[in-house]
Amino acid sequence: MIKQELVFGRNLRNETAETSQNSVTAPIPIAAGIKPAVWRLMKGQRFMAAPHNDNIKEKILDAATALLAEKSFNEISLSEIAKKSGVSKGSVYYYYKNKDDILYDVADGYLQQMYDQLIAWVENKEKDTSLPRLLHYVLSRGIDDPGKNLRLHLTADAIAGNDQIREKLINRYRTFRKVIGEKIAQRKPDADAQYYGWLVLTVIDGLMIQNLLGNTEIDTEMFIKDFIRETER
Repeated sequence: MIKQELVFGRNLRNETAETSQNSVTAPIPIAAGIKPAVWRLMKGQRFMAAPHNDNIKEKILDAATALLAEKSFNEISLSEIAKKSGVSKGSVYYYYKNKDDILYDVADGYLQQMYDQLIAWVENKEKDTSLPRLLHYVLSRGIDDPGKNLRLHLTADAIAGNDQIREKLINRYRTFRKVIGEKIAQRKPDADAQYYGWLVLTVIDGLMIQNLLGNTEIDTEMFIKDFIRETER
């Protein structure tokens, strides 16, 4: 059976190679006077434009990430994301069925990047990763994270009732707690890994919020130094 593919409504015949997800394996009855787009709708398939280039999805996610640094996801429309990314709204729909799917990909990318950076640092044998340096890196990086506004808005969305984002955040917290706790215990044998893992994450979140509030009554660097000194005892 001849495979045919629709791209921008054109009928490409005699395709024998593997086709994309938009390919149609049954011959389109052009002779019967049915237009290709109508035939696809009859078959229950949504007709959408093909992507313009390979990095369009990345542009969409970058735009959504930038907007999330400014406001909550509930305040962001697909039209804003399309405008910010420089692509059409139809192109956004080509990759994402709804706005929530964009949020999930943004959250996954951000949380994975944070994890990758932590692992790269703690496992770099050329660095001084002693307990004081480890604590200083983890605390400073968490507080000064360029994506802290994004993290705050993701947390707000989770608290507001987005269960999927809440699960993603909690799962990542568990992962970070495990890694940080284990690394501290390796450098402080009598330490309770689970306790110290959660303690560090709680301190990071607290200081991050105070930093975002612009609370000048807290000397963050001095607080970190005091925390490290107490932890080393």
